[in-house]
Amino acid sequence: MWSAIASDLRFGARLYRRSPRFYGLLLAVLVLGVGSTTAMYGILASVLWRPLPFAEPDRLVSLWGALPEGGRRPISIDEHRHWRARSSAFQSSAIVHSWLYGLSSDGAVPSGVVGAVVSGEFFPMLGVEPLLGRLLGAEDDRAGAEPHVVIGAELWRSRFGGDPSVIGRRVFLDSRPYAVIGVVPEDFDFSYPGYQSAALWTTQAFLPGYQSDLSHGEHDWYGMARLVPGVSVEAAQAELTALASAEHEPAAQPPSGCGSARSGWPLWSRAPTCRTCSWCGRRRAVPSSRRGLRSGPRAGGWSSSS
Repeated sequence: MWSAIASDLRFGARLYRRSPRFYGLLLAVLVLGVGSTTAMYGILASVLWRPLPFAEPDRLVSLWGALPEGGRRPISIDEHRHWRARSSAFQSSAIVHSWLYGLSSDGAVPSGVVGAVVSGEFFPMLGVEPLLGRLLGAEDDRAGAEPHVVIGAELWRSRFGGDPSVIGRRVFLDSRPYAVIGVVPEDFDFSYPGYQSAALWTTQAFLPGYQSDLSHGEHDWYGMARLVPGVSVEAAQAELTALASAEHEPAAQPPSGCGSARSGWPLWSRAPTCRTCSWCGRRRAVPSSRRGLRSGPRAGGWSSSS
């Protein structure tokens, strides 16, 4: 066998010497083809085929409101409360909203960090285990609670040097003191359509104006839920449609499951810009260009836009 391989190599070398430009170009095309195929496979394997790092991801669904002219929109705090209180299809649900914070610690100059404001059910619903400390829960999302923040692993390494003693440290977000209570795992990279991945998380209870209910009708929250075992996406949609009709509200868009990374978090997202919030005057992170979702080809699937 080895002698045959050696003979083939010698024959190939003779051909190359006779026409080096032609066979050099042929070799370059072959190398580029193999390299691009390998790179594409790596992208598909890491983005589309790798399961999401959440417990039972096939039961996670996204929640949207429907526009009268068609299409979908984000939901409001009031809508989420209404669906959560009356729906029997959801085991738990949560909402999340992007926010641009000024982060400072130890007297340093504040720097802009993309964060996320979440309801207390966010981390428990996803079933995420902390890398350090603990994650936000319902006890952190109520009036009178201490301001707590959870940071991402990348921010923990870059800003705090990967120091385990960061738990309990006080940081300032927009000049307000927060205590760091936990660090999310390395593979936790939550983003949603049109927004960057968050580097830190706080609860909605500390959002400016939240306690006054001024923001509760704003349709700028991304909703998601975990289905009760055995309940299908179609059954959940039918229940939400009935609830919306009974309350004379716009019908909810079909919740679409994010069962795996091949149809889960967006593959493309635009960096956030800022605009002034309409109800509190605060500048917050918003997408420079919203990109809609298209329904996945299967029940329990949603995919990002192109």
